[in-house]
Amino acid sequence: MKKVLISSLFMVLCFFGVLSVSGKTYAYTNPINQIYGLGYSVDAGEGTYADPLSVKISAPIFNESWLSSLTLNRIDINQTIPNVISQSTFRDVSMAFSANAGSYWSLSGSYDLFTLGLAKGFSMNLESTYESYYSQHFFYKTLDVKRYSLALPNYASNISMYKQNLHPDFIANLEKLQNNQMSYSDFYNIYGTHVIANSVYGGRLEMFYSILSNQKEFTSTVRNEIFDQLQLGIIGLGSASASANFSISQINGLTTSGSEYLFKGIAIGGQPFDVSYQDQFSTNYSNWLSSIDGDEVMISYGEDGLIPLYNFVPEYLSNVGYGLAMEMNNYLSSKTVQYSSIFNAAEGFGNTFSTDQKVLRAAEYTITDSGRFYQSYDLIDFINSYGIDLQIMRLLGYNNVEVKIDLNVREVADGYQYIFLYDGTSTYANLLREQRFEHSPNVKNTTWGVHSFDFTGIPLTTDLQQLVIRYGASGLFSDDWINKDLKVQFIFTK
Repeated sequence: MKKVLISSLFMVLCFFGVLSVSGKTYAYTNPINQIYGLGYSVDAGEGTYADPLSVKISAPIFNESWLSSLTLNRIDINQTIPNVISQSTFRDVSMAFSANAGSYWSLSGSYDLFTLGLAKGFSMNLESTYESYYSQHFFYKTLDVKRYSLALPNYASNISMYKQNLHPDFIANLEKLQNNQMSYSDFYNIYGTHVIANSVYGGRLEMFYSILSNQKEFTSTVRNEIFDQLQLGIIGLGSASASANFSISQINGLTTSGSEYLFKGIAIGGQPFDVSYQDQFSTNYSNWLSSIDGDEVMISYGEDGLIPLYNFVPEYLSNVGYGLAMEMNNYLSSKTVQYSSIFNAAEGFGNTFSTDQKVLRAAEYTITDSGRFYQSYDLIDFINSYGIDLQIMRLLGYNNVEVKIDLNVREVADGYQYIFLYDGTSTYANLLREQRFEHSPNVKNTTWGVHSFDFTGIPLTTDLQQLVIRYGASGLFSDDWINKDLKVQFIFTK
């Protein structure tokens, strides 16, 4: 089932626009490393990307007095860089983010990095919402306002200097690994996975959009349309004022009855904000952008700016360093699977899926014995009335559908009443089910009364594109009858 759910579409759309650049390099004394995060570690499995609050200052890797004595290298920057990733699944977003980030940091492995932050941004504590939609699209846009970078001295050319100044507790825990007194996963839970050696400071904006639907399958054409409309709706990003305006109705064939979008905007540095409605975005954005200078925070990592912890293991514990390197892939992969499962649509579609009972018609139909194809009929609109597409239900593995009907009836003259279920409006359509009934046997009954019908085991074949309810009458003489208040429910089974 998961193979069906995950589209093979892999669309990464990344662009970089540097609005202005200037920089110079000079030494920078930093007596409070905790503020900047340099020389401390982060967890690329459990942490959020470049989040100052994710820095593990309580589990130091190096001797803190020595670390505070270092003179940092600073480069002043004036860059504003947008980036966008548009994908069919959350895992694809995570993979695209990691591929871009991993190549920049010279990291390798089949794992995803900093999945937690992406998962928090897209989930918005609404995991059950994702379970209810088969078609999903994820759009992630960022804006990095870079002001300067800081780097540890000689971190690429003289790593032995750092190995000679390790924190005693860090060494003690490495020795516990050597003596099988601690597991590798416990070690990573304490210390994280990477040391920050080079980081960038300024302000960072993240925009998360999730487009969800059961009204149609998201083909590549639909996904391109979603991407275009979202791009058009985000206006002015990088300038003093910006706005975010997107509506589900902008996508052809989608309505609020069977589709929805989720939005989240998060900014750090300056005056931070966290909003879940587009109409809150513009004012918060302007306040944030104008307040970054003088209130910069860590927003990204510089080139080769994250160094795996196992690179700092002393030579006499080289077997521990090898074990840490081997275990890192397992550790990070487990986090990837854990967070990706939040967005698994299959969780909301079990062996049986029932729609709500809907009132499809309140008006009265008068039915005569002139023939079923000469009466008023009801065409069921699955997409607009129930928010589902029969093709999507087939893709989810449903094979049969049960149709439950309630109909309010009264007789004009005594006779037999009929209800028919067809797969189309044509007179050549296939008859799927029929039922004859009597409102009151052998007597005219002009009082309204509800009749219930249960048509089971209708195959959900590819030929079944729509359902039509027709009506008929028969009797010795006049046998007219009237119906109203049509209510229909569907139960899909695998």
